[in-house]
Amino acid sequence: MCIRDRTNTLMTEELALSELFNPDVFLNALRQKTSRKLKVPIDGMKIAVGFESGKLQSPFVVKVRGLLLQGCGFESGRLVDPPQDLQEFIQLPICYMAWISSSDPDPYPATSLCLTPIYYDSMREKLLIKVQMPNSGSVSDRVISGVAVLLAESE
Repeated sequence: MCIRDRTNTLMTEELALSELFNPDVFLNALRQKTSRKLKVPIDGMKIAVGFESGKLQSPFVVKVRGLLLQGCGFESGRLVDPPQDLQEFIQLPICYMAWISSSDPDPYPATSLCLTPIYYDSMREKLLIKVQMPNSGSVSDRVISGVAVLLAESE
């Protein structure tokens, strides 16, 4: 799979992973392309996410839209304790995703990160990838509440 299009807009426009037939293939192709560009072995790459433009230092950053959060609140670009009136799904703002070298520091301090699974849908039967999301609060509280990001709700 070649990560390029005729108008060269794939990396500049927002992308909904749920609209792709195989988002896992897309993410792997992005990892391969980044690996070649950085001259880093493919197994020496890690996925990084952020909610601020320019936070990720990678040659290929994808702007992902349409992600849903389940199990906690989201405020100022971070996972937060759930409010009293928490909806089942929260629409996340644009999420920037990129592959970086495993030796590079995460875009956020390690003490404020929570390993969060991204599933294809709310049935949580198929895992796409796990990402380190910026977090405010206890990581164990996020695990207990079953925090996850979803590409789409189940139909």
